[in-house]
Amino acid sequence: MTTLPAAFWWCLAGGVLGGGATLFAAWRWLTGAGALRRLRRVLADEGASSIVEFPFALLSLVLIIVLSCQLVFMASAYLVVDYAAYAAVRVAIVAVPEDRSKDDSDEGVNKIKKLDLSDGSKGTDVRDAAIFVCTAISSSGWNAAVAEINEVTAKFGVVLNLPGIDDLPALGGITAYVDRYLYSRYHTTVRMLAEGDSPKQFEEADLLRVEVTHDFELLVPIASRILGTKKDGIYVTHLYGRAAMLNEGFPGEEKEPEGAGSP
Repeated sequence: MTTLPAAFWWCLAGGVLGGGATLFAAWRWLTGAGALRRLRRVLADEGASSIVEFPFALLSLVLIIVLSCQLVFMASAYLVVDYAAYAAVRVAIVAVPEDRSKDDSDEGVNKIKKLDLSDGSKGTDVRDAAIFVCTAISSSGWNAAVAEINEVTAKFGVVLNLPGIDDLPALGGITAYVDRYLYSRYHTTVRMLAEGDSPKQFEEADLLRVEVTHDFELLVPIASRILGTKKDGIYVTHLYGRAAMLNEGFPGEEKEPEGAGSP
């Protein structure tokens, strides 16, 4: 199940406390400086009262609308991240029992190379499942990819300047999908939750747990600054999804099913 990020609750608490403190300070200033009596004389006219109230009402309404829109987008993204964790653990219960020791000695039966899934073919399979699902809620990752390419080529003294490369995602089709897939690959992390150190040896019928973290970009103005944190020039919030399923266990020797064979 997913949980709201700590930043959301800190922002909510800070907004409530800050708003209360601001209103209390304003009330003390108005009553202490005699400004309240002058304000009452100005507001005695209903027309002046409407002029003063309208900007505050409009700003409050706009703030409620943008926050509501962004929270709806976040709630939808939570469902996708939760499903990404489910898809990843579905792959894990099949990949972990496999014997891939011929390619890597640390990837034997019921064994993975690293719990953070950053290395090994089994970790790649599990990560790719979550990354593929999170592509649906990803933004543009083209700029990050181009920046990384430029960083690598700069080490060799090569400047990559291809005309029109920044406009490729706007073409749509497969280029747009690749653009979102790049963002998901750069901003989605997957790890297995288990005791012990890497490489990890599991047992038959162990409960395999997978956690997916996705940096969801907040695109609604104002709300993105309130609910998000700045990362690589964009405002994001960390969405978490967890899922657990039983390990399918030891893949025993292939046996001919009963009743099979020539009569």
